[in-house]
Amino acid sequence: MERGGQQVNTLAVVVSAGARTSIGLTARHTAFLLRAGVAGFHEAPLVDLDDEPVTFGSVPTIDPMLVGADRVGLLAAAALDEALEPFEEKLAGLRVHVILGLDEPLGRKMGATPAPADGLAADVHRRLTERGAQVTVETIARGEASAGLRLGAACEGLGRRDADVLLLGGAHSDYDPEVVQRLAELGRLFGAGNVHGVLPGESAAFVALSTPGFASKHDLPPRARLHGVGVGFEKAGPDNDESAFEALGLTFAVRTAASVLEAEKLKVGWLLTDMTPEVHRVHEWQAVLVRSNRYLCAPQWVEAHASKLGRLGAAALPLHAALIANAFRHGFAPHERALSMVGSDSGERVATVWGAPG
Repeated sequence: MERGGQQVNTLAVVVSAGARTSIGLTARHTAFLLRAGVAGFHEAPLVDLDDEPVTFGSVPTIDPMLVGADRVGLLAAAALDEALEPFEEKLAGLRVHVILGLDEPLGRKMGATPAPADGLAADVHRRLTERGAQVTVETIARGEASAGLRLGAACEGLGRRDADVLLLGGAHSDYDPEVVQRLAELGRLFGAGNVHGVLPGESAAFVALSTPGFASKHDLPPRARLHGVGVGFEKAGPDNDESAFEALGLTFAVRTAASVLEAEKLKVGWLLTDMTPEVHRVHEWQAVLVRSNRYLCAPQWVEAHASKLGRLGAAALPLHAALIANAFRHGFAPHERALSMVGSDSGERVATVWGAPG
């Protein structure tokens, strides 16, 4: 991307995006409704330890009797199909590398039964091979940071032409009695007695990335540019007493991702985070915001989508990318550069810097 005669390194460009959330059946619907301030919360047919209905950001078009991995599969399929729409017949023969981010429980095997992640990955693989693509699916079940943990290496693969298209995706659902009960038992569930708890949610998103040259050759207009990726690890979590104000993992991730802009004396005015109302995440955010001030400029527009959609889980980074791409495409991005920050309960942190396509 060029601005004022300056050129910023581009790792990949976004050429399509898809999403399914509690307020939108597509990425564009979700982006516009978030812009309008719409929230997707309602009482769910799930109860807490006191048999009180749970405030939930669930997708109302899915059967309320469906729970767990089955819901995740429907969410992922809808987001993937939308992301593939611009390709039409162009997928035939293309080499597609998929990074599928999922929540940690979906990656665990139960006895002799395969992990749910295996079935979800197989469905993604099938949907792409049916369109004629040559597919490799890489599944990472580490929560919010999942999709970003291999993003840098995957972009290097695009540059080496190991693959033609990178599909960065993630799917998440808290719509499961076991998940709600676990959050409640740990004192992490939002409610009348816990305003600093997790608001459960569900969503899925996919973005297709390629090199600028591939996008031009195949008539796929770029919707956003990926400039930097940073990965770190944080000691503080919801199950320990480590100080969240250290915030070393996310600070390192942000500095790594933003270093490409610092070299060109450019800054970021739009920030996206998966932060929930939990105190340790708020304290971490406060510390990182202060330490990262040299990378930031007006309007310092901050969006914490979990406060509108519920917990984002493994969909966090792909959803940020989809929202960024749609905001640039439709002209309502608050700034020409965006910084996304996501973090898993297990400590992984990922920061990415995105820019306008022009």
